[in-house]
Amino acid sequence: MFWIGVGIALLGLLVSIAWHELGHLVPAKKFGVTVTQYMIGFGPTLYSRVRRGTEYGLKAIPLGGYIRMVGMYPAEGQLPGGDGTAAGPGPGDRAAALDAEIAAEAREYSASEVSPRHRAHTFSALPPGKRIVVMLGGPLANLVLAFVLLAVAYCAIGAPTTSTTIAGVAECVSASGAECTDQDAPSPAEQAGIEPGDTIVAWNGTEIEEWAELQTLIREGGDAPAVVTVDRDGGRVDLTVAPVVVERPVEGGGTAQVAVVGINPVLVLERMGPGELLTTFGDGLGRTFGMIVTLPARHRPRRVARVRRRT
Repeated sequence: MFWIGVGIALLGLLVSIAWHELGHLVPAKKFGVTVTQYMIGFGPTLYSRVRRGTEYGLKAIPLGGYIRMVGMYPAEGQLPGGDGTAAGPGPGDRAAALDAEIAAEAREYSASEVSPRHRAHTFSALPPGKRIVVMLGGPLANLVLAFVLLAVAYCAIGAPTTSTTIAGVAECVSASGAECTDQDAPSPAEQAGIEPGDTIVAWNGTEIEEWAELQTLIREGGDAPAVVTVDRDGGRVDLTVAPVVVERPVEGGGTAQVAVVGINPVLVLERMGPGELLTTFGDGLGRTFGMIVTLPARHRPRRVARVRRRT
């Protein structure tokens, strides 16, 4: 089973890589760019086939992929300044000089692939807008794939959601949160007679539809006794439960006094509607872009105070 899982994960990785590169390939072909290779993976070629001037293949190391477009690097005459040259590195800047030399060699090699009659079909000959479309094609393809997978998971299969049906009743509520011992008293739920399979429909007369509502009512009520109404075998049963207040860790660190009953819910798969899916996807996309925008500020180097030495 382990290797089956590895194989499925590898297949999914290859499919996602192929889809990403397809996002670059389709607009490049549409704009008339000569694409010589569409490869999934790196290293030695395991399989390839040439079709309409493009070699499609699979390589041995499935850790990425690429498409090879003729003229990916601008020729000397296309560089800023109009005379084929850009501002060179300052004197003594060896790293910048090495970068400039590598860039010049890359442009020279790229130019050697371009014959005069094919110069109009190069990537660097495209207008800036079309070049941006080609470069953004891969990330946009990833977004489409993510949306489709979320739609299948949330709308067709369903997302795990807590129900108001009881999955289990704790034997006790240990103050330390550890396993029960002979010295620990039975949990409030067990003392009240709550059983697995019961569905909680009301708490102190307040109708319950979601597990989060029940949690809020328990937390607000503290250790005051409450009447809990459960649906058991098609009939309603009223039980009296007295929650206990114990100290528990909370998000963000520290502890807090929390009212506990000693029950946990059944998880069910709940399908989303199209509108809820769009909202969920949009919220996730917004949070992602928000993290990207604030990332430079989070990693801004700290200023080091300069201390002047008095003489």
